[in-house]
Amino acid sequence: MKKYIDRLKNIFVKIKNSPKIYLSIILVIILLIIPIILAMRSHVTNRGTLQVNGKVKDAQFIFNNQVYYVPITIKNIIPGKYSITAHNAGYVDESDAVSIAADKTVTVTLKMQIFPKNASHKAVLQNRGEDENEQAILYAKKANQEIQTRATTYPFTNYLPQAFGPLMLDYQVGTDGKVQYVVYSIQKESYNKADYQQQINNFIQSKGINPATITLQWE
Repeated sequence: MKKYIDRLKNIFVKIKNSPKIYLSIILVIILLIIPIILAMRSHVTNRGTLQVNGKVKDAQFIFNNQVYYVPITIKNIIPGKYSITAHNAGYVDESDAVSIAADKTVTVTLKMQIFPKNASHKAVLQNRGEDENEQAILYAKKANQEIQTRATTYPFTNYLPQAFGPLMLDYQVGTDGKVQYVVYSIQKESYNKADYQQQINNFIQSKGINPATITLQWE
């Protein structure tokens, strides 16, 4: 420890005896550091800020190849010309050009115009980011899934429609998704309901289903 203290004393003695040399060194170091500090400060302060607002919270937009959500303040942007593009389902696409200047804040407010209700079906799908062919496939898959579910929940529908003389036995699906079995006339002639009721009951029973579980609506 004494050794290090003695070294420090020697350094202070040299500074005291030769102040001009060390002062010159210190001045050179300062002169070298100052330009670096100024350059770093200029690098930060000579940038701009972008404030983006929108009528709909969390609406998204693309700026400088990055996705952002309003409202947001983007700082430290290199001055120059940029574009803002916004695509949100249910709203008209937007594209705005902005010029960012050093030490300035530019404010942009997304218009967020509601997509017109009278637009074509194709335009509506594109606004949602969907394709007509893909939409048709989705509808087909959904319909097929509904048929499979119905066939499992209401197995008797697999054997319909079925004709009984002047009558037709079929089913309808209500708005609640439930199946209704309907008997209606397909010919202009009178018939005895009791006779055909028995035929229909026999048909239901032949499919392994208890007729008491099937409620018929006669039209």
